[in-house]
Amino acid sequence: MLPSYLCSEQDLLCFDHFRHKSSPTLGGYYDSTVWSELILQSCFTHPTVFYAVCAVGAVHRRFELGITPEAFRWCEVSDKMYRRAMQSRETPTSGDAQKPSPEIASMTLLLFSIYEVFQGNNDLSGQYATESFRLLAERSTTVIYSETRALDLQLNPQNLRRLFSTMEFEAMRLFGSVPEDQQVKDPPDPVPREFSSLNQARDVIFVEVKQLWLLYQRAGFNEQIRLSFQQNHIDRILQWSAAYAEHVRAQGPTDRPMQAQKMRQLLKWYREAAYLLLLMQTTFEEFDATEKGHLSDVPTLFSTDRGCRTLSERQDTLNAHFARLSITAESIIDGVSPFSHDEHSLSIDTGLGPPLQLGNGNCCSTKLRHQVQSLLSGTPGHEKVWEKLGVYAILERLTSIEEHAVEACSPLPPSLNAQWLDLTYFLDQRKVLMRYCTPNEKGTGMTWTQTWLKTH
Repeated sequence: MLPSYLCSEQDLLCFDHFRHKSSPTLGGYYDSTVWSELILQSCFTHPTVFYAVCAVGAVHRRFELGITPEAFRWCEVSDKMYRRAMQSRETPTSGDAQKPSPEIASMTLLLFSIYEVFQGNNDLSGQYATESFRLLAERSTTVIYSETRALDLQLNPQNLRRLFSTMEFEAMRLFGSVPEDQQVKDPPDPVPREFSSLNQARDVIFVEVKQLWLLYQRAGFNEQIRLSFQQNHIDRILQWSAAYAEHVRAQGPTDRPMQAQKMRQLLKWYREAAYLLLLMQTTFEEFDATEKGHLSDVPTLFSTDRGCRTLSERQDTLNAHFARLSITAESIIDGVSPFSHDEHSLSIDTGLGPPLQLGNGNCCSTKLRHQVQSLLSGTPGHEKVWEKLGVYAILERLTSIEEHAVEACSPLPPSLNAQWLDLTYFLDQRKVLMRYCTPNEKGTGMTWTQTWLKTH
């Protein structure tokens, strides 16, 4: 079955590419159902969504073709589809079965944002993302359940090891087995381009973390050798992320039992903890900042007023990142947590600042992984690291843009002085899980709030 306003073979090619390639790719990266369900369903009732989908499908196809004559042809096609989407948005036709809901209008704007990030128009992509999230943030809501607690967690090797051990123990329960091969090899096995199973993804990231702990314990490395090892691990974790996203893409929306959902959530938080381990290793090491640049095409898309200037501020920021991981991991580890959830439509967050600004590149992103990734810059062949990741690198750039878009339209009042905001939308259920933290009145640690909201 196809939308009634599909009127040419070109329309069909663009729509099919989104349906069979772009939609699964976005769903794999975000681990979300919105691309395979809400977006595709809306194509049959809203011409603007259909043309926006065709534009993204066409620009994605152009990206896959690289610099070729065929790619230039697809460039023209994507531009044509994009103009049709914009025209349809500005002058709705009788083809619209109904006025788009705020959710549909928001997702359409997000499609425009994705199109522009493929085109390299980061500022325009940010504007569309901000408009998109503002539509969702402005919905009236009712609090269903809320929980607030003050935490003053200290990030140190012992506490971080304890968090890893807790997640590994939970992995044994969820996966029903222990990793088959946990031997640390030198050199390590290459990361597959796509994992054949979640078990394989687990085995690879577990071994990577083992290697990171060995690096942390070794003494006698000079600064440059240690930095080289760390950059190699960052490269491998990026490859792991791309291979994981490919596996989820290949599984599709129909193969999503609840057990597998929890397994995927656990692996992604385990990866975040691996990034935190790397950040802990690098933040307090003495190094010449002039020898490191910044990853200009991913984290540093926007400016910021200031980052951490003192050792104490850096420790406070790392403690906050550790507390965030501990709080969010509870929804996976604690099966009876009121904030445990399964499939979601959209998850966005601001990161947690101020940025550490490692090196002279002054990475302005406050997302944990982007700050770690910034250490790749200025290294031999760092451009190739991102090139071989393909569309995953484009989507990493999009998350950096989204980070600042969420900040620009936060539903929280400025008086709260929120340091982090995470919004997980369940659009079909009209529910939102909102998490945020604010400075503790006692001056130590943060106050963390988790709230279930019902939208109207």
